[in-house]
Amino acid sequence: MRVAVGTAIIMGLMNGKMDSPPTTAHFLIGEGCDYSCAYCSSKDARIARIDWPEFPVEKVLASSFSGFGRVCLQLTSFGLEEAIGLIGEIPLPVSVTVRAEKKDDVRKLFSAGADRVCVPLDACTPEISEKVCRGGFVKQLELLEWAGKEFPGKIATHLIIGLGETERESVELLKKLKYSGVYAGLFAFTPAKGSPLEAMQKPHIGAYRRVQIARYLIMNGYVDFSYNSRGQLLRLPEVPGEVFMTSGCPDCNRPYFDGSPSKPYNYPRKPTEKERTLALGQAKLYEGQSIYKAQKLIKVKAEYSDKIERIKITGDFFIHPEEGLEEIEKKLVGCPVEKGEIMARIADCLTRFEAFGFDANSLTEAIMGAVA
Repeated sequence: MRVAVGTAIIMGLMNGKMDSPPTTAHFLIGEGCDYSCAYCSSKDARIARIDWPEFPVEKVLASSFSGFGRVCLQLTSFGLEEAIGLIGEIPLPVSVTVRAEKKDDVRKLFSAGADRVCVPLDACTPEISEKVCRGGFVKQLELLEWAGKEFPGKIATHLIIGLGETERESVELLKKLKYSGVYAGLFAFTPAKGSPLEAMQKPHIGAYRRVQIARYLIMNGYVDFSYNSRGQLLRLPEVPGEVFMTSGCPDCNRPYFDGSPSKPYNYPRKPTEKERTLALGQAKLYEGQSIYKAQKLIKVKAEYSDKIERIKITGDFFIHPEEGLEEIEKKLVGCPVEKGEIMARIADCLTRFEAFGFDANSLTEAIMGAVA
């Protein structure tokens, strides 16, 4: 049996120190895996940031479960029957995360004594599911919708934010799951070493925070959201710090599964007021890109809130001397996201530099395409 490294430390199976101890024990069940999800390297005993060392089943079951409130069995494609046999041997409520193919798979797990069953969708749309080699989205969603009504309060799913979905797409799926009685937990995409997507970037923290807030609002009956032209959420209210904690089954905190103590996506404990304020501020950060054709091509990538936080301008234009572009970027950092102010700052810089392929107006239009 493979055991998440934090779980193994708490159970005394190995030595180590942790910033926050896990409150759910996580076991990986099933020898090997036939699935080919591009974001996973479970075949190499690693999921997200977590290593899963192997121990004899008898030794694990004989170890102390003190400090845990629950056990989560995470199944590979071969783990179902083994999990059914294990559930009755575990002295705590058991959640099972399984890519169930049939209604009978879910029934068997509950008959064996499972407290909750999670059927992870992972992707937020059928198209992204196919793109990341997950597949089976429509059938899995249909199974979840059936199970949510058949076993009310006992069915969950996981969504990985950052696989290419828009915030609008994630929100629409969260609303559908809520209506079906399915509890949705969130992960931030984490590039796993050895996986096909190991070079892919993690999601922007602002996007993740906004989806966390939207999830909380949906769970509390809120359904009307506003978006910009890129499908990013707008005008979200302030929320309690608990919104930014790990979302999952009761007693599950998954410490830093997809982040780190210095840069958490999900807090494994209640955030301090300072951390809550930070998270709410992050929710106001947006990332945008644009490509604008002036005399030459202009490409802009910006991070912004009510002002520009970071900006990178590239293209096939020229500016003399070359450091002029860097000065423009520096001048724009901190600039309010207002067209007139942006143009004024660019025009001021261009009194000292000569540009070929753009002027103050065209560069301003390119930047507004990234921040509007």
